[in-house]
Amino acid sequence: MLKRLIVVALACGTLAGCATQGGIDKDGKRYGVTEGTFRGRWWSYYERGSSYNAGEFYQQAEADLREAIRGRSVDTWSARTYGLHFVEYFPNRELGVACFHLGRLDDAETYLNTSLRQIDTERAHHYLDLVKKERIAKGELKNDTPPALGASVIDGAVLASREIPLNIRATDNLGVETVKVNGQPLHQRGSALEVAFQQDLVLDEGMHTIAIDANNLGGIASSQSITLNVDISGPSIGIFEPPSDLVTDAVTVKLRGGAADATGLAAVKLDDKVLADAKGAREASFESELALKDGANQFVIIATDTAGNETRSAVSVYKGTRDKTAAFLMGLPDRLLEPLRFAHVRFSAPPIMLPGLANRVKPAVATAGGAASPIEIELKYPKEDTDSHKSEVRVTGRIVTENKVAGLEFNGQKYAVLAAPVVEFSKRIVLAQGENPIRIAATDDQGHAANKEVKVVGQPVTLDTPDSKMSVSVMAFGGAAEESLRQSLRAQTESRLIDRKRFDMVDRQRLAEVLQEQQLSAALADPDRAIQLGKVIPANVFLVGEVIDRGKALEVYTRVVSTETSEIVGKFDIHIDDKSDADKMKFGVDAIAEGMTKSYPRVTGDTVKVDGKNLVFNFGKEEGVQPGMYVLIVHQEDPVKDDKTGEILVEGDYQKLGKAAVRTVSEKACKAERVKQEGDAKLEAGMPAVTM
Repeated sequence: MLKRLIVVALACGTLAGCATQGGIDKDGKRYGVTEGTFRGRWWSYYERGSSYNAGEFYQQAEADLREAIRGRSVDTWSARTYGLHFVEYFPNRELGVACFHLGRLDDAETYLNTSLRQIDTERAHHYLDLVKKERIAKGELKNDTPPALGASVIDGAVLASREIPLNIRATDNLGVETVKVNGQPLHQRGSALEVAFQQDLVLDEGMHTIAIDANNLGGIASSQSITLNVDISGPSIGIFEPPSDLVTDAVTVKLRGGAADATGLAAVKLDDKVLADAKGAREASFESELALKDGANQFVIIATDTAGNETRSAVSVYKGTRDKTAAFLMGLPDRLLEPLRFAHVRFSAPPIMLPGLANRVKPAVATAGGAASPIEIELKYPKEDTDSHKSEVRVTGRIVTENKVAGLEFNGQKYAVLAAPVVEFSKRIVLAQGENPIRIAATDDQGHAANKEVKVVGQPVTLDTPDSKMSVSVMAFGGAAEESLRQSLRAQTESRLIDRKRFDMVDRQRLAEVLQEQQLSAALADPDRAIQLGKVIPANVFLVGEVIDRGKALEVYTRVVSTETSEIVGKFDIHIDDKSDADKMKFGVDAIAEGMTKSYPRVTGDTVKVDGKNLVFNFGKEEGVQPGMYVLIVHQEDPVKDDKTGEILVEGDYQKLGKAAVRTVSEKACKAERVKQEGDAKLEAGMPAVTM
């Protein structure tokens, strides 16, 4: 009898549950319903309560969400209902949303904070901000001061790099809502009393103004304007005496010269000895007595500007008689003998010409009238037909003249020089891919001019081939939202990732040839099937998403799944408060792409240890490396040249020798396991490495 009563009671309960399915129609859509049978369990109450929330029926939503919390009180992205069925479950957060719209701010704040303590979501942050704004509007919170702004770059700074890591810090007693750099908002998850960003800027050489703006939750704004000078040019050094390549019997010689820099000099040194403490002056002179030892003497003068750029000049003096210099000069390479062409303008005595040396000394450059040129550019680096794997090249050399150098330009850009007969220069020039002509023009104070041009072939040290990048497959976005909306979000996400040029995107057509979209989510839920899928589709990771319709708003939950282990190696969620606003939709999708890019940065370094299959690299958490990433070990080949002409027939390239999966990461290093080795390639310490 008791068993029969229990069965009847359960049946009545089930029928009652089905009867409470109900629902309310609004704008042609029914709210307060579940996708399947209403089972009267916590997940049914949550699904129905969320549906009421989406339709803005907040009293009904509150009742159902409280029932859900009685059954299960912890918010999570993956709550197991029965069998292998999992659902997103945020009853505390959604109850906080309902309470906010019902005007009960204390309850809303309590439930939203409870949700955030359990799991961080952007939607909870968004509604907490709305609670604070409402309190400000009611006068419950005082808001009369703008946010405080700070930046790592000081106004008026002179920086010796085009790549500027701009760190921004904003604080406010109520909460910083938005921060913008040059009008572009930065992504942040809700407001905070203190927010910090690093915005990497790439600027050309010259003056720049950066505008930073911050708004607090009360709508009060503050702004800061930073003017900075990108200076990648080193100082010029002028040597008045001793003359270049002086031969003397003296015990000492006097060093006298000066340095100049357009943005200001820091110091001029002779080895570790300070010759001039410039303290920002644009010009500085120096003098010193140089003690000589028998034979060859070389002294290195180093000039540094306020940005940290450096130029070096070597002064060579030979102590001894002219006869004793023969063996010394005979062993010099041609590039060191070139200054002898100007011996006739620097000394009253005729130039040194030793037996057998005449054919090695190049004649002076002739003018149209046949006379020797009074000014010449001696380029140390780069030489013609130079290639560079860096993003910029340092051009070094000197101007030698009978008179005094008056002007110097690089590709039409003026360079500060000191009026001296010999001027050393050091200039960094940004390289583009391919040929980069570098044109140098110099003039002296008598109007004479000299010009030189070299071409540098830019080959930046970056592996930009598809197979060297992390391969990502953006799978179909699931969820209960409309299919057209889900497809649009997936396509926009893929497009934003392509625009960032960081990842190799698996072609959608290729995916369609492998298997149907509806099979993918099932495969990813099973570790064994996910691994097998990873072998079929050439992707390092799958990016899967779930789009949750919150009525006017949208929530998108994305996961990065390793195809090697089927583990979730990354998570991103975004909240879009108005899905009809195209700009807000774009900003939300950009947040997903930015999250992917920041979570998987392109990092280069070295292999520091190889022990069988185990490798150690000198980059780690500080650079953003995390377990699950892949690292390529590479070798740079020399270019193939024509033996007769010296022409480059085949550019030097980076050859991939092996691939390793990062297992553990410390602050400055990471340990990885080799997963692939090319043929007989031998992996050794010291080899370059780059994250995929």
